Amino acid sequence: MYEIMSSSSAKLGARYQVVIPKDIRQALHLQPGDYLEVTVRDGQVVMTPRSSAAKRLFGKHREVWAGVDAVNYVRQERSAWRD
Repeated sequence: MYEIMSSSSAKLGARYQVVIPKDIRQALHLQPGDYLEVTVRDGQVVMTPRSSAAKRLFGKHREVWAGVDAVNYVRQERSAWRD
């Protein structure tokens, strides 16, 4: 769980867009294109980052591929399919 010790405010724009303050974006590692789940709880708007499958899997089992040329490996596998 993330906790920001400072409070920030944001203005609702003409097209109903909200800019998330920089300190909060950095604390949550938010990037353009990230999805947020928006809910209303007790009269408050709550935005929760939704992690993508790609972000959850990025870097997993890195040690398995250590020292392996991934491009060469894929090429060898593909050529084996042709046999």
